[in-house]
This record gives sequence, C-alpha cells and structure tokens, in this order.
Amino acid sequence: MQSADPKTKATAAPARPEPKVDGGNENAEEVEQQSKLYRIVMTPINLISFILGLWLVDLRNQWHREHHHHSHSRPRPPSSASYLPAWIWRPREPAEEPFYYHSKQRKLMRMEASEAFLLRNRVIFGLVLVAMVVLWATSWMIRSVVAWLVA
Repeated sequence: MQSADPKTKATAAPARPEPKVDGGNENAEEVEQQSKLYRIVMTPINLISFILGLWLVDLRNQWHREHHHHSHSRPRPPSSASYLPAWIWRPREPAEEPFYYHSKQRKLMRMEASEAFLLRNRVIFGLVLVAMVVLWATSWMIRSVVAWLVA
C-alpha cells in the first residue's frame, strides 16, 4: 500500500511535459515536415555551392597573385630616383613571404570563407542554370533517338 505522504510525491520524477502545439498553426506537423524536407534537399546544395564558391575565390586570388608576381618580378627604379641605392628596388627576400603568409593565414581563410558565402547565391543560380541546360539537352537527345528509332 502506498503512503499518502506529500514528501514522497515531491521527490518523484516529474512527468514529461507535453510538446506544445502552435494554436495558430493547424498544420504544424506539415511545416515541420517541410523543414525536414528542405534540410534534406538544401543541405547538400548549400554545401556544394559553398565549396564551389571557395574554389572560385581561390582561383581568383591565385590569378591575382600570379598576375601581380609576373608584373612585378623585375622592379626597375624610376628615372628620377636613380640617385637612391639599388637595394631599395630589390624584391623582398623569399624567406619573408612564408612568414607573412603563415601569420596571416587565419585572416585569409576568414576572408575567403566570407567571400564564398557572398558568392553562394550566384553559384546556386549557376548550378540551377547548368541543371536546366543538362535536362534540356538530355530530353532533346532522348527525343532525337526515339524519333530516329521510330522512323
């Protein structure tokens, strides 16, 4: 037989609260299902677009570095500054560049990631266009093959 002592009732584990249902939204389950579907579909698309955006940012930065390196590989002193010593016009020592790069690497990664996030919508738009072109070309090829087989 159980005792009716209030102290034992207070120490018992509380019942699990019922999940709240939004009174204003009768289709709460449908909205939750849509968000799951949205996450299932959009997560890979967002990941792919972010990776492609990073690749595009890195490609652009690499092109800028190569262009800058080739255009400034042999600095010449200006004609008006020929009285200055020649060591002023020499390029930096190669030993300085890795230190500079490694000390700024975290900041460079943040900048590239933020640029990739900014490019994400454009990349998604490009992916949609490419998918539409591929679908159109595939349907055209299938229709052509079927027409050739029937004729």
